[in-house]
Amino acid sequence: MNGCSGHGACIRQSCVCDVGYSGEDCSVNINTIHVNEEYRNIRVAEGKWVYYFIELQQSGNMHLIIDQSFGDVDIYIKYNSLPTRTDFTYADTTTSSRITMDIIDPTLGPWYFGFYGFSASNFTFKLTMDAMCPDFCSRHGSCAGSYCQCYTEYRGTACETRRDPLPDNVIVLGFVSQSSWNYYRYSSNTANNFIIEVNHTNSADCDIYVNTDRNPTVSEYVYRDITSGSNTKLRIDNPGSKVWFIGIYGYTQCDYRLRVFSSTQCPGGCGHGTCSQNGRCICNPGYTGPTCNVTSNVLRNGVPISNQNITEGEWRYFEFTLNTTSQLNIVLHERDTEGFVWLFVSAGGYPSLLSYDEADTSINSDIHRIKIEFESPRVGTRFYIGVYGSPFNLRSTLYDVVAWTPPF
Repeated sequence: MNGCSGHGACIRQSCVCDVGYSGEDCSVNINTIHVNEEYRNIRVAEGKWVYYFIELQQSGNMHLIIDQSFGDVDIYIKYNSLPTRTDFTYADTTTSSRITMDIIDPTLGPWYFGFYGFSASNFTFKLTMDAMCPDFCSRHGSCAGSYCQCYTEYRGTACETRRDPLPDNVIVLGFVSQSSWNYYRYSSNTANNFIIEVNHTNSADCDIYVNTDRNPTVSEYVYRDITSGSNTKLRIDNPGSKVWFIGIYGYTQCDYRLRVFSSTQCPGGCGHGTCSQNGRCICNPGYTGPTCNVTSNVLRNGVPISNQNITEGEWRYFEFTLNTTSQLNIVLHERDTEGFVWLFVSAGGYPSLLSYDEADTSINSDIHRIKIEFESPRVGTRFYIGVYGSPFNLRSTLYDVVAWTPPF
């Protein structure tokens, strides 16, 4: 085959062309396109071709502008091989003196541009690229240029927020890039628990955060699951009648499937308690937690418990019984940190991030204090103290805690 025109090698009676050449005999020269570079005064004869090529290595949208000074050039574009007038991926065969073409989210790899002279033509062209729509529109819309056109149920620059509460037991799809969010709401209207289930591939990692009055953040939430498993179930017990705000956060880039559904099954068998009809563990005295597996320590008046250890997201519980009527004082001291530990107290049972009477969640002090004064006698009342490893707790933290009532 003519020695492959000196631009390739003949293997098994076929030419394998060098980079920059094509055709059966490697006689077709393919020029390389550089993004944002203008190519001026390109001439193509009637019935002839001029070819260009780009190896696309970065995601984005391609925009091609062609201006003709005379004649009629047609443009054919094809992925991975030279286009023809009958085999192409994109084409514009209009007679306009200015041609604009947008290729949205093109596949990475080789793209070939063929300029065909419908009549002899002189033209200038330029290829530019811009960013794709953010986060693939969260899989909740379509991309038009660099803007998301959201499906009816969603809003936001990246279609990241669902307008209406999620239906019960229906799977929805979503996508978050690293450090980005998708937001949903769920309306609970029974005493039954509900479960938030997220599935994704093993190579991805997205986390669940839940709040009660607004969208959660990585430091503002009442429930969360930041484990790395591909199937995550976060259980919300005794939700009552309210709207819950659910955030899916991309610890890494993550395609996911989300489902929210009610449940009347107790988790883990309620080791130190019994299961109620609504699927909640009723714990025996001295135990708490979703499966009644967390114990509490008794605080004696004015006697500190020292060198306690806690990590992010953990709870430790203490109980204290009043022996006077005037006030209750609780002080927690972080040994060598500030804001890594939060302090909660409740008279109605073990506190949580959602349910408590008083709290100190300051992040700029190593001392946390709660003082409660009583207008009526409260001798014998038991208070439940909760110590929580805050979202800022980057490592295991040591603390001391003490509770007392006057005249101590």
